[in-house]
Amino acid sequence: MVNSNVAGRSTDMAQIQNTLLSVAQLGVSAATASEPPWPDPSGVSYWEWERFGRYSNYIAAQIVAGRLEMEGVPAIVEAIGAFPGTDCSAIWVPKKLLHRACWILAWSPPTDAELTFLATGELLS
Repeated sequence: MVNSNVAGRSTDMAQIQNTLLSVAQLGVSAATASEPPWPDPSGVSYWEWERFGRYSNYIAAQIVAGRLEMEGVPAIVEAIGAFPGTDCSAIWVPKKLLHRACWILAWSPPTDAELTFLATGELLS
């Protein structure tokens, strides 16, 4: 009876160790996957930031900042006022990427034909 308890505990310990190793391996891969998509600017740990735009509410600024970040341009949203509708938020981007941010937001939205093709794979005539 005592030997079966010891064998059971060692099996449990082996399962716990395997689980911990798996979790540790996930942590390493998650750390490498969370690296930013933009390059580190020559080893400098800070950037010179430029105000990109002002928005009438914080949510609109967050949406635009999210679009920029999806395209690889880091963005900071600053709340600069307390009253909506009075340019109460601003977006800041690195000065070196200001031109890219302007270019990204200059893209036209997809047409209805493009959206239909993406959804169904059919070309409209």
